[in-house]
Amino acid sequence: MKTSRSLDTPSAAKQQDCPIWIINLSSSTERRERISSRLEKLGLRFEFFNAVDGRKGLPRGLEHLVDRDLARRRLFHAISDAEVAVQISHANLYRKMVEEGVEEAVILEDDACVGSAFWGFVMDDVRKRFDMVLLAHEKARAFRGVVGRLRSDEYLYRLRGPCHLTAGYYLSNRGAKFLFSGALPVSYVADWPVDISDIGAVACSPAIIGHELPMKAASTISTERNYLKSTTRRGRSRRMLTKAYWRKKKNRLIGLKLLGSASVFKSIEAEMDC
Repeated sequence: MKTSRSLDTPSAAKQQDCPIWIINLSSSTERRERISSRLEKLGLRFEFFNAVDGRKGLPRGLEHLVDRDLARRRLFHAISDAEVAVQISHANLYRKMVEEGVEEAVILEDDACVGSAFWGFVMDDVRKRFDMVLLAHEKARAFRGVVGRLRSDEYLYRLRGPCHLTAGYYLSNRGAKFLFSGALPVSYVADWPVDISDIGAVACSPAIIGHELPMKAASTISTERNYLKSTTRRGRSRRMLTKAYWRKKKNRLIGLKLLGSASVFKSIEAEMDC
């Protein structure tokens, strides 16, 4: 495991050709300023997109974009408005890539912790071999064969199934079409609308984007999610009758455990704040 990363980003060596899109609530000015400062320090260009705010209920006119009955059947508990809002925010960018023919993009949430390894990924053409690369992840399980290596020495592994965290990932246009095909209406949020392993998604280990654990980040979404799980979980034991449940168990048992974003958060923070 790496304990530090040197900030060596010679911007003149190569021009950035992969757009970076950041999902941000207009009210989250502190997060906006923080990630802006870091990306500017890395010499990277980026663009902000307004997120849908579901903290006080789903905005009027968006209810048709969620299938709450299907979500309850798939998740075995009610879906929160905040979770729906996050998924719609990401789906809006999938749609943008599809409708505008954008060849590739990196999508970040505004609490992503980026450092020099992220700069290296954006400048590394190895990304173009894949339709989806997770730069941030938690509880990821992968096949054991290495499928790629980044210039900052992280390895890429093909995922055995979905995992948690949407703080940072790379998509090709084909990858965007795949995600958008199942994104709307929102009916599943753990954390992808479809099984990303079906398109050969890969993840880097260690993760190159850091992220605090939900309980430390005081996430509004996780608080509401836990409340709904505790109050609407009737029939939750029926999960054990699904193939997806046992596949997840199998992946956890035999899959290679990848080093996630919580593990690298402090080292990236130290690098960027020095």
